[in-house]
Amino acid sequence: MYGITVCGQGNLIENNTLNNFKGNGIINQYGATSTKNIYRNNTITGGGSMAIGTYSIVENNKVQAVMTITEGCIATGNTVKGFTISGKHTTVKNNDINGTITISGTNTTFCDNNIEGTLSIAKAATNTLFQNNTMKGSMTVLSNNNTISGNLINTTGDYAIDLQTSENNTISNNVLVANGKFGNDAINGNESTNIILTNLGFKATISLVLPESINTKESFIIEVSVVDELKNPLNGKVVLQLNDGSQVSCDIVDGKGTINCVGSTPGSTMEFENTNLTNIEGYENVVLNAGSIKVNKLDSTIIAKYIVMTYNSNTACIVTLRDSEGNVIKNAKVSVLINGKTSVLTTNSQGQIKITNSLVPKQYSVKISFAGNNANNKATKTVKITVKKATAKLTANSVTFKAKTKTKKYTVTLKNNAGKVMKNTKVKLKVNGKTYTATTNSKGKATFKITKLTKKGKYSAVISYAGNAYYNKLSKTVKITAK
Repeated sequence: MYGITVCGQGNLIENNTLNNFKGNGIINQYGATSTKNIYRNNTITGGGSMAIGTYSIVENNKVQAVMTITEGCIATGNTVKGFTISGKHTTVKNNDINGTITISGTNTTFCDNNIEGTLSIAKAATNTLFQNNTMKGSMTVLSNNNTISGNLINTTGDYAIDLQTSENNTISNNVLVANGKFGNDAINGNESTNIILTNLGFKATISLVLPESINTKESFIIEVSVVDELKNPLNGKVVLQLNDGSQVSCDIVDGKGTINCVGSTPGSTMEFENTNLTNIEGYENVVLNAGSIKVNKLDSTIIAKYIVMTYNSNTACIVTLRDSEGNVIKNAKVSVLINGKTSVLTTNSQGQIKITNSLVPKQYSVKISFAGNNANNKATKTVKITVKKATAKLTANSVTFKAKTKTKKYTVTLKNNAGKVMKNTKVKLKVNGKTYTATTNSKGKATFKITKLTKKGKYSAVISYAGNAYYNKLSKTVKITAK
């Protein structure tokens, strides 16, 4: 019984429906030539078959029986119960096939199909390319010089691929599972006469749902899902290793699990470097889909208070750098801007720097800046510092001279507030209405030559220092006696 009979070439057989048809739904006319036709969007239900002439295009047909194609045909997007392929240079791509497939032609390209059934590459069908297909079932290879790669083949039979006595076939990079055998073990064939490379068991994909960022020591949950090549959920245990060397793990039930984790070092990035899937037989090929987690830096605080200090004293403005957890930040570079000049100081083991007081006495606005580092955010603070003038120390003692001495030499000593001599500094002495001036030498000593004190008596003398930008003025009164 025939539905549609095709002969000649250049025909378009399109959008036909044959319901409950049990014979030859679409077939080539017996004894006639049928070639270079287009078969598109036809539907045959009820078990009717479809046979195609040479060099034809066959696309998007639905046939509840076997489709037969021959030399030079291209079949794409069809849904069929099986394929019979003869002739040379046929292409079968992106079809859904539920049934038996027989390839008997040479140089067949069979790629990207979804198959549930069995496939046989007959002895005459050399140079077949069987690639990137997903197959529930097994295949038998009786011919030589075929390439089988990138496929997923899962069967309950003894072998996913049975090479029998065929030779010079290349079987590589497939995922193969057969009744407790995985990868290369799921192939029956002579490895010395065929090339069998890098075939694995099912691929397990571990996917993690991660927060974009967290704080150090913060507890968070990682959602874990594990599926096989066919998106089926798996059971078992997942162990993840972080880039800091630590490990976390969880049990997987029905493809799901959760891991409790804690944020690591501030400013770091948590990455999952190695994975291990246990208690699931055959899953030697494990892929991890995971991003990374940024651990937030800690905020920084600069602690410094307003201070009044005396020039050239041991007093200093103490600046402390701490993180938001109260820990001191050691060995950090801190910039100090005073009076238009910037200095860079390094915090000590207590997280401190010292701003000393070698400044002209006045009030300063000091800007203190920390640019941040790998673990800490930047911080700035402005603080007021007042530098007061220092007070020098004048040493002058009461003295007695003989009245008849014409030139009386009187020596005083001037030192700064740190106890160091002040050289080349003018001081004055006023006695009996007369003022004398002297300059300190390298030892801080100033010697006055008193010439107008010839009468006997006791005189009150005032020694004074006028001060400068750094030191206050001062004076001292002593008794000078002439007898």
